[in-house]
Amino acid sequence: HCAKLSRDGKHLEHIRARRSQTKQRISELLSATQSLLNLNETNIPQLQSLGVSFVNKLDVENGVTFMGHSFGGATALSAAAQRPDLVRAVVAHEPACDWMTDDGRKALFPDKKCVDSEISYSGGTGGYEEDDTKSDDDAEEKKGQYERRMSSSSLLNRSKLHDVDMLFLYSDQWAAKGWGSTKQIEDLHKRGELGPKEEGGSASDYGVIADATHIEFSDCSMLTPTWIGRASGNCGKRSPHDTAQEIASRTILFLENVKEVQGKRKQE
Repeated sequence: HCAKLSRDGKHLEHIRARRSQTKQRISELLSATQSLLNLNETNIPQLQSLGVSFVNKLDVENGVTFMGHSFGGATALSAAAQRPDLVRAVVAHEPACDWMTDDGRKALFPDKKCVDSEISYSGGTGGYEEDDTKSDDDAEEKKGQYERRMSSSSLLNRSKLHDVDMLFLYSDQWAAKGWGSTKQIEDLHKRGELGPKEEGGSASDYGVIADATHIEFSDCSMLTPTWIGRASGNCGKRSPHDTAQEIASRTILFLENVKEVQGKRKQE
């Protein structure tokens, strides 16, 4: 359906259909996350019969890390916006931010973080579909839902997306075209508005991989002969193995920084 809308030139309808798909993907990701967290607390018969247990063996004390590329990046960010209390960090490799849910985009670009920016953001393609005028009852119910989560299955006292450390990594192909809200994310980062603002500091980061293309964040470019990749625009001037190594190195460095920074916060 989405592909047909795109082929037919119905850009707005295509974007909104993708956002609808993101909602389903969020549900799947959060369900899988909760199942993983449950395994750290209680074993299940299927594993027990095999003599396998993950109880108290998973590194989830500080939350889990969501990671995704393109549509996956939009899903990871939107899921973290919905349940920041479960998340340690988000790794967004060239996220399709325009495909994020309304709530996700509002959480990523809240008015108070954009008020001093020279780069405007009005909700992306077609703006926001949902009505911003919420009643007091709606606001209280949402607050109540969050508090109930915090008292039950939640791990961390994080209530907003920007309470979570985030890495945004783009190709210069997308950065040059301004796709994936690159200009807005870079601006947030430059102004110190990306991620947590705590005494222990923030590990949140933004970066661009030089001479790289969008597809090089997956393994497709490495599996394709380089001459075909360059002819088809699936890789840039560099070897795709080079760009993959840089992407991996910068991602690992971010995760190490998250561990260090969050350790300092706990001490303070």
